[in-house]
Amino acid sequence: MLLFLDTEFTDLVGARELLSLALVSEDSEHEFYAERTDITRAQCSEFVREVVLPEFGRVPGAAGTFDELRSRLGLFLHNLPGRVYVGCDHEPDFELLRAAIGLPWPVHVTAQRWKLEDWQLEPHWAVAEADFYGPGRPRHHALEDARALRAGYLAWRKHISRECGRSS
Repeated sequence: MLLFLDTEFTDLVGARELLSLALVSEDSEHEFYAERTDITRAQCSEFVREVVLPEFGRVPGAAGTFDELRSRLGLFLHNLPGRVYVGCDHEPDFELLRAAIGLPWPVHVTAQRWKLEDWQLEPHWAVAEADFYGPGRPRHHALEDARALRAGYLAWRKHISRECGRSS
């Protein structure tokens, strides 16, 4: 199973603290989203205070402390069937996921990041991902960004399938 990961965090430079984390499965049947309540606005960059934090509270039941997030995340991952691969478009997302999971790492979750950057350069991916956003689907909300990654990936994969079908 492929999971698309996105996070929001306190600051792009310096010490990063996880604010929210989302995982969305390729088939969209499995989603995880959590927001932290134990981080203060003062710990966040100006951008985060102005753009990210106003979007918090959109998902019922998502708010909790880091320990609650870790517990819910562990349960979510434990209940996923089969082998799990994680795809993200930003290295800090993967590092924050690793920190949120803690040790031991679940044995059925591939511990290596599946890089999406190369595929995101593909025009079909970029268009589908950009088209995903709109009213009720803001950028810089971890759940919406993970869903947008999924939309872009699916468009790219559909395009590749067509291309492969023509060449055979």
